[in-house]
Amino acid sequence: MEKIVTRGEKETQEIGARLWWENEKFLGKKAVVFALEGELGTGKTQITKGIAGAMGVKNDVTSPTFTLEAEYDLGKLIHIDAWRIEDPKELLEIGFERRIKEKKIIVVEWADKVRDILPNYIDDRSCKLVWVRINYRKGENERIIEIE
Repeated sequence: MEKIVTRGEKETQEIGARLWWENEKFLGKKAVVFALEGELGTGKTQITKGIAGAMGVKNDVTSPTFTLEAEYDLGKLIHIDAWRIEDPKELLEIGFERRIKEKKIIVVEWADKVRDILPNYIDDRSCKLVWVRINYRKGENERIIEIE
C-alpha cells in the first residue's frame, strides 16, 4: 500500500492523473475500476477530476450524487456516486456488470458502500481494481491518500 500526503485540490487531482497514467495500459483490454473511499469533502471528486483530465475528458466533472452516475465523453469515463445506494445490488441495476464486460473506465465514489458486491464482478482477467482511501490530515487542506 502506498501513502501520499496532498496539500490542496491541485495536488489531489495530480494523484488522480497519476492513477490514470499508471492504468492507461489497460484501456480497451480490461475494465478499470477506481474505487474511492473517504468522508464527505476529503477529495473523492478531486481524484475523479484528475483521472478525467488525464484521460482528456472535456466535460466538467461533478459528483453525480442525485443521478447516481454520469458518463463523460460518450461513455469514455463512467462516474458513479454510491452515496445514496442503500443496497449494493443497486449498483447492478445501473449497469455496472455490463460496463465491466464492455471494458469501461469506472470511478466509484463511496465505494465502501458497495464493497461487498465488487469482488463478485471483478477479477484480474477482466478488470483492474484500484482502491483509494482518502482521509483528513492535520491541516485544513491536507489529505492522506492510500492506494492499494
